[in-house]
Amino acid sequence: MKNNGAKPVTPEVVEKSGSVFAQLGRADADDLLRKARVMNVINAEIKRRGLTQEAAAEVAGIDQADMSRLANGRVSRFSLDRLMAIVDRLELDISIEQRRDEDGHLAVQVRDLTAARARAGPSIEPRAESVRYDAKARQVVLELRGGATLALPVRAIDELANASDAELSQLRAGFGGRAVVLDDRDIDVSVAGLLRDLSGIPASASS
Repeated sequence: MKNNGAKPVTPEVVEKSGSVFAQLGRADADDLLRKARVMNVINAEIKRRGLTQEAAAEVAGIDQADMSRLANGRVSRFSLDRLMAIVDRLELDISIEQRRDEDGHLAVQVRDLTAARARAGPSIEPRAESVRYDAKARQVVLELRGGATLALPVRAIDELANASDAELSQLRAGFGGRAVVLDDRDIDVSVAGLLRDLSGIPASASS
């Protein structure tokens, strides 16, 4: 092709900073970035365990279709709360750190602390192996690691005091046993906090 004396056109290159979601102009860019970072940790753990998609879905408590979406980074299909529930089911300890640069762009780092804490040795933080609700006695019963059993009246736990028997029957141990969780009400109560508050509360504990 002849140039005919015309000057070559140099394409303009515009450099953008921030996440790909911000570059796409998404109004929910910050939330999408947080979810993407958490999703990366989940997928890395599934790969580390060598789980099939079927096995991973069972452990994560989701169906295989959602497991496929998670594996393919479909962040818009998951809320951050739902991803954190999967982190909980995988018994991962993670730290989420975020900061903004001078232009106001968000940077998010999610670190998996599970291996580091395992290397540090056994934790002295109290954890529950299981949690159940005794409707007859109106008590929350915790089976603690180490063999102790702790029973607390529901009225003594402010976050659960107004929950119905049907709701309380769904209580479970979450966050690696560090919390009593009621998903329907988005409630999690620290096991360590419950033990600290035992003074003056009628409760039974046996080892």
